[in-house]
Amino acid sequence: MILQSLVRYYDALSNQGKLPAIGFGSGKVSYAIDINNEGELIMLTNMSQLSDNGKNEVPQIMPVPLQQTRSSGIVPYFLCDNAQYFLGLPKKGGEDTEKGISDAAKKFSASAKLHNEILESVDAPEARAILKFFEKWDPKGNQDNEVIKERFEKLQTSNLVFAINGTFAQDIKEIADAWLSYLDKDNAKKKTMTCLVTGRKEIPARIHPVIKGIRGGSSTGNMLVSFNANAFESYGREGDQGLNSPVGETSAQKYGMALNYLLSGNHVKKFADTTVVFWAETGEEEYQDIFDWTFDGDQLSDKDLGDILDELSKGNIAKVNERAIDGRTPFHILGLAPNSARLAVRFYLRDSFGNMLNNVKEHNERLEIIQPMNAHESLPLWKLIGETVRKTSTGKNAKDPVGSISAAVFRAVMQNTDYPVSLYQNVLLRINADKGINWRKAAIIKAYLLKNRNVNIPKEEVLRVELNKDCTYVPYVLGRMFAVLEKIQKVANPGINATIKDRYIGAASERPATVYPKLLQLSNHHLRKLSEGANVYYSRILTDLFGSINRTFPQHFDLHDQGVWYVGYYHQIQDLYKKNDTVKDKEEK
Repeated sequence: MILQSLVRYYDALSNQGKLPAIGFGSGKVSYAIDINNEGELIMLTNMSQLSDNGKNEVPQIMPVPLQQTRSSGIVPYFLCDNAQYFLGLPKKGGEDTEKGISDAAKKFSASAKLHNEILESVDAPEARAILKFFEKWDPKGNQDNEVIKERFEKLQTSNLVFAINGTFAQDIKEIADAWLSYLDKDNAKKKTMTCLVTGRKEIPARIHPVIKGIRGGSSTGNMLVSFNANAFESYGREGDQGLNSPVGETSAQKYGMALNYLLSGNHVKKFADTTVVFWAETGEEEYQDIFDWTFDGDQLSDKDLGDILDELSKGNIAKVNERAIDGRTPFHILGLAPNSARLAVRFYLRDSFGNMLNNVKEHNERLEIIQPMNAHESLPLWKLIGETVRKTSTGKNAKDPVGSISAAVFRAVMQNTDYPVSLYQNVLLRINADKGINWRKAAIIKAYLLKNRNVNIPKEEVLRVELNKDCTYVPYVLGRMFAVLEKIQKVANPGINATIKDRYIGAASERPATVYPKLLQLSNHHLRKLSEGANVYYSRILTDLFGSINRTFPQHFDLHDQGVWYVGYYHQIQDLYKKNDTVKDKEEK
């Protein structure tokens, strides 16, 4: 299913001219070897470009003939290769073999042989110029060439292409046709099998494409499909590698180019150990742009998102910045993580674009909660998952969140299913460890308790955006009471470093009967320090709260009631710290 979707995506991009045709791929090119019709080196043209930050030079991505995986041995590439193959330039510090021929000279000879085999019958001056270059160029004397001397160090790590009189060789039709004919001739010798992607008889890919750009993956890339030992191969397929899961060479090339295209673009999300890419089956980037805005939560307003969903739900075409968006368009999300030399699929989700957006909208609505000082920040998924781990003094994550939790949360949001219990448990653990709760953790608790079906609490009563003073649910009331007791302590002891929160918040939310009698006794001491007006004000609040629980304290709260306790505590804290001149006046008198 994943490979089929990527193949369809390749077809859409290829039709739009965004990806090269079959038989060609993308290569990182630093220099062009400019030659004339006689095959003589004129100059080396720097093809590098400035990086996004404008500080470094990076190779230019160009369409080049497809290159097979090269891990060891001598394997020349056609029209695009490194300086060892095209110039016979030895690696720095390289030594000659026992025959007195350098490794670089062998590679140059192999490259010359390949180009002769493909171009010898091509009737084009550019093809003859390349063959003359290989015939005339002397690998042994290349380091004395002035053009080479100037760039010797950079050429050590550079890929090169040929340019004849200013035209790239791969852009010349006769040469491109010769390359495709060479591939067809080579394929005629191979046996066919039923391709798992297309269902047709095709030549199976023994080695699948290398995928690059995965967080935590190998610098040389990882494979989505591979078999590197007999233990992983089917009976009777020992040593046959990719034949265990026969995917046609054409389909393998297509999914490889499509996935690498996604990973090299701007629409990539990375959190924990998971790299996420997403695409519309039509290949239109507008869908990715909008999903980006929705995912990050800071570029698309609630009103804009609501307007889009209203149109999509009616079966209409929505417009965003004059872009036509059809909610019925199939949309795909793929999460990948490194697994040794391979890739693990964390999740693969497919639905209509409209449904995906609607699921994200409902998730964001569940997260709605009052924020400090009337702020209105968004809580994008990467920040939400970050609340499950400890923070450094600068507010950054001390370590990456657990990958399995991150993937499970992502699936829950996109499919509008129950949130994973591990998310809820880890947030509660962090609150107890940090001795406090911020608005993000309160929002996560609220969303979890609202959504998950096995939660047996009066949801409409306790899980509101702001404080519900009429709620009589005991965990919520006791959470509120704890916030009031903490506030009384702070007013009675201005500048106090540690409050009851730092010592009792975990026990109060789990075992109220063992903690609250002690806290109420302590509050009597704090109330005596207040002015008469403040004493009356806070005593009245405590009396009302105490009356709501029939003056009894439960022995224990389960995990769901602990979450309700924290929501009540958070709601009451925000209510107490609102700018209220009457309360402030009572405190100061």
